[in-house]
Amino acid sequence: MRALVARRLLQAVVIVAIAATVTFLLVQLAPGDPFTAMVDNPRIPPEVRERMRARWGLDRPVGEQYVLYLRNLTRGDFGWS
Repeated sequence: MRALVARRLLQAVVIVAIAATVTFLLVQLAPGDPFTAMVDNPRIPPEVRERMRARWGLDRPVGEQYVLYLRNLTRGDFGWS
């Protein structure tokens, strides 16, 4: 019985990890980023855009963004909605 529970728990962890990875990759493959509309707005200074990108970690390499994403998921921090 314990082996069955352990196996099911392991399967659940693997499925959640795959779903999180696929979600991250789909967001990365989408054109633009959350600040694309601001890039086109001439009233927003470049310094503000860069500061916002840095605040959300969008200026970091993709691998580092992925680790940050997983860390936030494990904490239950799903960001702003």
